[in-house]
Amino acid sequence: MKNRNIVTALPAGRLLTHLLPWRRQLSAGLALSLAENLLSLACPVLLGQIMDHMTRKGGPDIHTLTEKGLLLLLLYLTSSLCSYLLARIMILVSREFTGKLQREAVSHVLRMPMNILEQKSQGEIASILTYDMNQLYTMLSSDFVSILSGGLTVAGSFIMMARISWPLTGIFAVSVPLNALVTWQLTARSRVHFRERSGHMGQYTTMAGDAIESWKTVRLYGVQDGVRENLDRQSGKVRDAFRAASNLALQSPPLINCVNNAAFAVMGALGVAMHIRGGISLGGISAFILYSRRFAGLINEMVNQVSELQTSLASADKIWAILDTPVEEEDRTDRPAAVQAESGGAGWMSAAEWPSAGQIEITDLSFSWPDGSTVFRGLSMEIAARKMTAVAGITGEGKTTLWKLLLRYYDWQKGNILLDSRDIRAISRPLLRSCYTVVPQDPWVFTGTIAENIAYGNPAASMAEIEEVSRRAGLHELVMALPDAYQSVLGEGNRHISPGMLQLLSIARALLTDARIVILDEATVHLDA
Repeated sequence: MKNRNIVTALPAGRLLTHLLPWRRQLSAGLALSLAENLLSLACPVLLGQIMDHMTRKGGPDIHTLTEKGLLLLLLYLTSSLCSYLLARIMILVSREFTGKLQREAVSHVLRMPMNILEQKSQGEIASILTYDMNQLYTMLSSDFVSILSGGLTVAGSFIMMARISWPLTGIFAVSVPLNALVTWQLTARSRVHFRERSGHMGQYTTMAGDAIESWKTVRLYGVQDGVRENLDRQSGKVRDAFRAASNLALQSPPLINCVNNAAFAVMGALGVAMHIRGGISLGGISAFILYSRRFAGLINEMVNQVSELQTSLASADKIWAILDTPVEEEDRTDRPAAVQAESGGAGWMSAAEWPSAGQIEITDLSFSWPDGSTVFRGLSMEIAARKMTAVAGITGEGKTTLWKLLLRYYDWQKGNILLDSRDIRAISRPLLRSCYTVVPQDPWVFTGTIAENIAYGNPAASMAEIEEVSRRAGLHELVMALPDAYQSVLGEGNRHISPGMLQLLSIARALLTDARIVILDEATVHLDA
């Protein structure tokens, strides 16, 4: 268990753990990769045999050359087919894996506690669910395949070189640890910068989204230059981190080429000397050079891919961080006896016992934020059912926080909140929240038509019901004046839709839900008296 925890703590190890449901497809991909590499590794040997056959004393045999040429063509074609099938499998796995992971991440975000969500910017979360997910998809569909295939080819090429000539392989082997040292040092340093770039990119996305969404305010106060400077400054951080990572990544190929070229020069001289003494044929030298060039070329290619892999693993780190964030405590049907006693011993509440009255009792309630600042201390009040109750107070006194406690967006530290004489901790959160509907200070608007926004809490509502609640809210005439009426799309800048109309829309949405308790949080702040 200890070793397993160590493995899953690493980004690559955790990634492999998440890929286990696709182990059959990955096994097939591994088999294709092995076949592709074995076939491609056989080609230089066959080319060497053709060269030796052409230089034999009795002259080449056309029939033998034709057979070997056709075999070589077959090997290349079959290798290409395996490569194509491998790419298809990895694209399929990547699409399904990232789709599943994205759904899991979105579901996790929706279950995260309100106090944690409020600490994270919308742009940062959106960047993780889109940009970082796309980075992971690219890595799995292309980089992962290339590194896997390249690693096998490198190993196979080294084995084939050793079979052809140990002395030449010994010289070439000196370059391997040097290349590995260069790669290890540079990629370890570049990963830090790639991770910084990913974090700065999320902040830039948030700032750019805020600037675009609040363009009216930006122009009203004439702060375009300040906004542009802030965006340029943040963009500079992204650029600097990417430049630092790229500079380190770009240093690898020249250094590796330098080492490899020096090794080629020494091998060439030794190969000629060995051929003169009869230690190796021209075909053997040709095959060895092909293997060594393939080895060196793949090392360079893999270095570049490892740089991309660093970016993808940095993205994976951010995705795992989201998935590791605690979610709201699961509702339990075995609540402690103390909670059941506080709720009159009624035990866990079922959907069949949905509150019909809506009476709320708050006794000796104390609530503080995680930083220690106190909002309520010993608050007690009673809200009667089927009556209107006003909660007044200056800004910052906790009026909005109060209704969030009623819906258990937060949990309090001391005291009780009862709904129809039942402790709300003995009511499942979905059932509890179905008892309420809220019209907030700032209207909640979703991308979609006006009709879809009004029916958001009651998707089964008919168009007649939507129009009825719109009339009751005083919204119908305003909507009908729009070119597309109830089919007008919101969430696209909300052109020609005033804040007052959006607040009336929220009121209509509240009227359409079958909730016993309606919370109006400054619900007419955007409406004319």
